[in-house]
Amino acid sequence: MKLSFKKNWLIAYITFIILFLWLISGCFSSRETQFDINGPEKHLLLKVQTKKMRAESVDREIVVSAKTEPARRVSLKAEITGKIVATGAHRGAIVKKGELIAKIDERNLPQRLAEAEALLHQRELEYVASKSLFESNFQAETKLAESKTLLEQAKANTEALKIDLRNSNVLAPFDGLLDNRFVEIGDFLSVGDPIAEIIEINPFIVVAQITEYDVSRIQKGMTGYVTLASGEKFEGEIRYIAPSSNSKSRTFTVELLVLNGNPHLPVGETAELRLPVGKVLAYAISPGHLTLNEEGDLGVKVVGEDHKVVFYPIDIIKTSEDNIWIGGMPESIELITIGQGFAATGQEVVPVPETSEPTHSASVLNI
Repeated sequence: MKLSFKKNWLIAYITFIILFLWLISGCFSSRETQFDINGPEKHLLLKVQTKKMRAESVDREIVVSAKTEPARRVSLKAEITGKIVATGAHRGAIVKKGELIAKIDERNLPQRLAEAEALLHQRELEYVASKSLFESNFQAETKLAESKTLLEQAKANTEALKIDLRNSNVLAPFDGLLDNRFVEIGDFLSVGDPIAEIIEINPFIVVAQITEYDVSRIQKGMTGYVTLASGEKFEGEIRYIAPSSNSKSRTFTVELLVLNGNPHLPVGETAELRLPVGKVLAYAISPGHLTLNEEGDLGVKVVGEDHKVVFYPIDIIKTSEDNIWIGGMPESIELITIGQGFAATGQEVVPVPETSEPTHSASVLNI
């Protein structure tokens, strides 16, 4: 997968740089000693290549692995008993609301409904006559109540048959994708037997697990950005944040609702979710500019006052395909881009801007 490959390459590259610098870190103390001794060597200064930079305001992001899921998943089940006499869409098809999925044999339901409607008409006439007689004092109230009861029974029976007749046609309840169809023509179903599963994929949701620290920085309605393993990118809105954490992982489930123009988007696809949680000043640098100090801390080296090397531990704000964004430094710096592995903290150096003739390796000048 394109996304995972690029992330894994970047992580591996950073790890290689760190291990390489750790292996040569012993050079730091020995080189620092050369500048502390008295003698002609104190006039030897290291030449390093530098780049003057100003911090940019960027979004601090929570970046987590996630996966896509349907916004809704509905299981359609038989609501009447009977044999399947017709089927509609096949598994994997895009369906519209009201589209036929399967049809159950109506048997004698139309005839029974016609009979029930005729009886209902009769009960209505009987009730009207009974009510007229009661109002003229020619009939007892109990007879009127009996007529009313028979009328209501006829109404209920007619409505029940209408519902059964409608339920013989199993229809899609919304626009979506027919994920599964469990029946074929000739299958006999009882009430409650499964017929099909339909999922809604427009919109779809992206589900991620957020740490206890990060969940306090997000809220419902926030915008999030999704990159799928296929490379497709979407923008969505947080619709749900779990009120309690997972008892094992101590993380919180977060759902991002995303409008989707691709009806064939795979469900369950791996994704990367980015949630901007504020602005921060940061620098975009190559992972190759990272280095270690004498204590083994990861950071960058810059040229400070009097041309002396200053080390800054870094705060990684976010990553991109080619760069990492780091913070925790002044608003402007002169970053050492070549030679940082040979320059000890506090050591005086000769900065050579990148605009000058390229410096391919660190060298020493006699000044």
